[in-house]
Amino acid sequence: MKKLIAALVVAALFTACHKDKVQVPANGFTGSWELRTAMSGWTVPVTYPPGNGNRYVFTADSTYTKYEANQLKAQGKFSTNQIGSDNSAKYGLIKFINPDYSDVYRIKSDSLIIGTSVADGPSWLYVRMK
Repeated sequence: MKKLIAALVVAALFTACHKDKVQVPANGFTGSWELRTAMSGWTVPVTYPPGNGNRYVFTADSTYTKYEANQLKAQGKFSTNQIGSDNSAKYGLIKFINPDYSDVYRIKSDSLIIGTSVADGPSWLYVRMK
């Protein structure tokens, strides 16, 4: 799994500069996603209970809203660049505008991981809210 994520990071770095490949977000992103686990290569994963107030809301018009402890943290546009897929999961690069931030993602049915802990960086597991 770590080799896959490492390959994803390398691929994301090489494709991040190709603006012609950026796509409108897939419908798979739309909806509310709540944080369940924060992971890092340096620390033990931290789990969050349902209703913790840390979530993303993605809309079909390519906008997002991020909440931390039920307080608005950021909002703006977003786009995705799918690099590949495996085991019915899609992965690639997600770009947020306002503030400008890019990271890797992996999405499969009702779970979304943003970031990678391969190089001891942080990653966050979100689950789709029903």
